[in-house]
Parts: sequence; structure tokens; C-alpha cells
Amino acid sequence: MNKTKVLFAISMLSLASSAVAQATQDTPKKPKGDPNRIICRTEDEIGSRIKKVRICLTAAEWRARAQNIGTDIEKREAAIAKTGG
Repeated sequence: MNKTKVLFAISMLSLASSAVAQATQDTPKKPKGDPNRIICRTEDEIGSRIKKVRICLTAAEWRARAQNIGTDIEKREAAIAKTGG
């Protein structure tokens, strides 16, 4: 009885792993320059030293996000310089 359960579990695991391998092979890879390519990054959650947040955006969205952050920094620096910081 136990041998049957173990053999069944092993066969199910091997089927699942082969299905995952096939699914990853069938997924077409997008070239690096494609703005619609999905990129996932893990970032620290604000207010926590331990918790991480996974963020998935397209390459174009990551680029726009970085540009917005740079613009915000420039605005703050200009405001500090204007007030005599």
C-alpha cells in the first residue's frame, strides 16, 4: 500500500515538472530592446527592514518610473537651492 502511494506521488511530481519545463520552453523570449517585455524586480517595502515587494512592469514602464524619480529629485534640489537650503 505504501509503495503504491510513493510511486503515485513520484509519477505525479515527474509529470508536473515536465509540464513546467515544456511551458517555459514554449514561451517566446522577447528581445532586450522590446518595450513590452515584462521585468520583475524585488524592492524593499517602505517601513519594513524585512519585507520585500515584487513589482512587475514592462520595460517602458520601468523607464518612465526611473525618469519620474529623476524629475522629482531635480525639483526637490531646485526647491532647496531656491530657499537657500
